[in-house]
Amino acid sequence: MLDRLISEGHLYAPEYGGGLSNHFPMSLIALARLRELATLPPEVLTTWADSYRARLELGPFSDKYGFVRALENRDPLLVVRETLEQFGDGLAGTAGHALLRIYFSLEAQPLLSHSVFLAELARSLDYFVQGYTRLGPISRHGQWSLSAALAESKPIADREHNRISRIRSIVARQAEVACLPEFAALVDRVAVAEPTVDSLIALASCAARNTDFTLLHALTTGHALLEIFDRIPLINRAPLSRGWIDFVAAAWLTQRLSWPDSVVSGTELDPAWKQLRITRDDHAPKAAFALHRLCQRSEHPAFAAALSAYVAAYG
Repeated sequence: MLDRLISEGHLYAPEYGGGLSNHFPMSLIALARLRELATLPPEVLTTWADSYRARLELGPFSDKYGFVRALENRDPLLVVRETLEQFGDGLAGTAGHALLRIYFSLEAQPLLSHSVFLAELARSLDYFVQGYTRLGPISRHGQWSLSAALAESKPIADREHNRISRIRSIVARQAEVACLPEFAALVDRVAVAEPTVDSLIALASCAARNTDFTLLHALTTGHALLEIFDRIPLINRAPLSRGWIDFVAAAWLTQRLSWPDSVVSGTELDPAWKQLRITRDDHAPKAAFALHRLCQRSEHPAFAAALSAYVAAYG
C-alpha cells in the first residue's frame, strides 16, 4: 500500500500553487510509522491520500542533478552524506521541507521496495539542491549557545515586522529577515554547534505556548538532523548545523518569539498522536511523529506538551 502511494506521489510537481506536494510522501510515511504505534485505523493511508490528492498537480521529474543514476550505482547513504555536506548550509531554502523529505525517505527505507525507496530519495535530494539558499555567512566567530543568543536577541522593528508578516511564503519571509541587522547580530553570536536535545527542549517549550507554523519547521528540522546524524555518523555536521541555526534564528525574529521563563515541566507523557484526526492538513502527522521520536530520546515533558499543542492545532 505505501509503495503504491509513494510511487503515485512521484507523478506530482514538487511545488504547486499555495502548497508543497512533497508533503504527500512525508505525511504518508509519518502516518505509516504512527500506525505502528497508535490506534489509527488500517485505512488511514488511503483515507489521507484521498483527501489530499485533489490539491496536487502533475509535474515531470527531470533528475537535473543525476541522483537517479548516482543512487543506483553507489551507496545511497554516501550520496546523501556528500550532498548534505555540500549544500547543508542552505537547508532554509525550502523552509526545511527538502531536508525533512530526505529524512523521511531514509525513515521509510524498511517500509518500501528498494526501487521505490531510491526513487523517493532521488526526488528528495534533487529538491534539496534546487532550493539551496544560504541565509547567513559561512564564517562564524561566536561563542554563545543558540539558546543564550535567542534569549538575548533584540526584536525587529514594528515597521519591518509588519512588512515581512505580509509575505506569504516562509522562504521569502526568512530571506527578508536575513537581510536585517538583527539577524546578523544574532547569528554572529552563535558558535556553530549541532542541534542537541537540550536546544530542542527549549524550542519545544516555546512551541507548547505558541504553535507557530515557522517554529514547527525549526523544531522538526532539528529532530530530522539528529536522526540523520545517527544514521550517518561520519557526516560533516558543520554545514547542516549552520543552516539550521540560520533557519531557527530567522524563524525566531520573524515571529517575534520570546524565550520562556522556564521550560515546560510537570506534564505527563500524553500519547497525543493517538488523538490524530484524519484531515487534509499535512503538518499534524509529521509534527506528531517527530515529537513522539523526541519523547523517546528524552522523556522531557516539553516534547509531550508541544506534541499535544500541535495535534490540537493542526490535527
